[in-house]
Amino acid sequence: MTETERLATFFDRKSIAFDAIYSGEKNVVLRLWDRLTRRNLQVRLGFTLKVGQPWEGKRVLDVGCGSGRYGLTLAKLGVREVVGLDISGDMVALAGRLARNLGVADRCRFVQSEALEFQDGEGFDVTIANGFFDYVMDPAPVLARLRTLTNGLLVATFPAKGAARTPFRWAWLRMHGCPIKFYTLREVSTLFQQTGYLHRQIKRNGPIYMVAADPR
Repeated sequence: MTETERLATFFDRKSIAFDAIYSGEKNVVLRLWDRLTRRNLQVRLGFTLKVGQPWEGKRVLDVGCGSGRYGLTLAKLGVREVVGLDISGDMVALAGRLARNLGVADRCRFVQSEALEFQDGEGFDVTIANGFFDYVMDPAPVLARLRTLTNGLLVATFPAKGAARTPFRWAWLRMHGCPIKFYTLREVSTLFQQTGYLHRQIKRNGPIYMVAADPR
């Protein structure tokens, strides 16, 4: 089984549980656990919404879209179109169902694809890659590819080396057959410089670096 196949299998299994972090459809104990350990998910969403505004009329690419929660939020903010990419077929199917249920399917399209293989002739005003580079072992070619797809802002997050939760997250994911990569601040900065971006902001929040960058 290839690395991509392992990742797809892992996220197929976790699709419903992952979306429940956003929907809150779980018991009280698990909701409390999410508040204690996954606050950065809401923080990175807030960061993205702030640095990308105004959103009206924009075309957005969401890489590693999962269950499509970013796309659903942006559709309500008036984007022209959100295209979500994910290697998990179950995640893509779930995102499509949620978009139809919320009445925003006309502005949300979800595609099962790797970032390096995805083709688009129009280009995007904003690309989002939050919680995506955690699982990319060779990030430079992927970030360079996103540069060719994006006419403007790129927003991305990277898990920080040395965070208190890093060894526990590494051990849990490895136990479940899911590879993960952690980054130093210098590694993140160098990565953007080498792939044609000018980062306007790199901000750390707990276990993640949040980056807003523009093409050079």
